[in-house]
Amino acid sequence: MKKLFTILALMLFAFSVNAQESAVAPGETSAQKRAFKAVHKMKEQIQLTSVQEKEVLDIMTNHFTQIEALKTDTRPAGEVDQARDSQRRATELALSQVLTQGQMLQYRQMRKEAKAQGHNDEH
Repeated sequence: MKKLFTILALMLFAFSVNAQESAVAPGETSAQKRAFKAVHKMKEQIQLTSVQEKEVLDIMTNHFTQIEALKTDTRPAGEVDQARDSQRRATELALSQVLTQGQMLQYRQMRKEAKAQGHNDEH
């Protein structure tokens, strides 16, 4: 019986640790977390400079904040889809002002691969 309680306690502990790891840090929004993750991936795959990294983080935080807001938008679905597409185009335009042409090509390839895997808003 002691073993059963010990195993259950360990399972509960492991579950709570896993849940905490995936939770948003205090003071950090979901959009900020997604932006940080996207920038980290971009830094690795398209070799962002430190200056680019800061600018891209601002752009991506704004992007994901807008995308998150659209999730609760009460307009008809078609209008929300148009707004989401408009936001994506605005983000790509902002990124094109920061990234080199080669980096933009790599970014677009990253987006294409993410979309193929079913991650529309992941960058």
